[in-house]
Parts: sequence; C-alpha cells; structure tokens
Amino acid sequence: MWQRIQTVWLLIATVLMAVFPWQDLVIFSNIGGDLHAVLTAWGLDTKNSLDHYMLGLYVVGALSLISSFVSLLTIFLFKKRFLQMRLCVFNALLILALSLFLAVQVYFRYQSGHQELAPSFYLAFPCVSFVLQLMARHGVVKDETLIRMSNRLR
Repeated sequence: MWQRIQTVWLLIATVLMAVFPWQDLVIFSNIGGDLHAVLTAWGLDTKNSLDHYMLGLYVVGALSLISSFVSLLTIFLFKKRFLQMRLCVFNALLILALSLFLAVQVYFRYQSGHQELAPSFYLAFPCVSFVLQLMARHGVVKDETLIRMSNRLR
C-alpha cells in the first residue's frame, strides 16, 4: 500500500485539507489598516464576535473535513482500484466546489470597496489538494493498466 506513489499524494491531500479549516484564510481591514474581520472556514470573525452563519461559511469547513476523510478512505481502498479512481474524481470535484464557493463568498464580501483584502497562503491548500487528487487518480489508472497487462500475459 505505501509503496505506491498515489498513496503519498492522497496522504498529503488528506493533511492539507485537514489543516485548511482551522486557519485564518482572509483578513479584511479598513483602508486605514485597522483590522476589521478575519475570514475562517467556519465564519467571519469580527472584532465583536464570531459570526458563524454569515455567508454560510460553515459549509467550507464541513466540505474540507469531508474531503480529508474521503482522501483517507481512498488510501485504504487500495484493492478496489475502480472505486479508488471514482473517489479521487469525486474528491477533486468536491474540492473544486469548495474553492468556487469560497471565492464567490470572498468576492461578495469584498465587493463593498471600503476594505483591503489580505489573503493567506492557506487558500492555496485546496488548489494543491485538487492537483494531488488528479495525480493520485493517474497513478491508480497506471496501476490498473499494469495489472491488466500482466494478467493478459499469463
């Protein structure tokens, strides 16, 4: 199981998506530089309180944890390669949906124009995880092709 490169890609994707919801993603500040709000995967943290339900951002945290779980599950399904391929594609689409939802929410929050935006490098984690999912799927396809060829030679 661990000697296959797609296992490494899936493990890295699991760690990235498990760390993602616990980080500050975007910092909104006033034009003067005064801290206004911090966007996390669970809500918008203002100076006064944490608004969990603003913009429905709890969805981002939940989707990232689900994505992490699916990646971890995919690692242990190494004997079922077709299911592994499907789960890699499903997880890649899940991460893409998460990224698009987050981008739309940040755009609508930033649209007022009276704020400065300071994105964190943690916003790259879903993009990297998306690429890792596709690389893992490619590795599973190569394994399946190799096994089919070896069975044909027998």
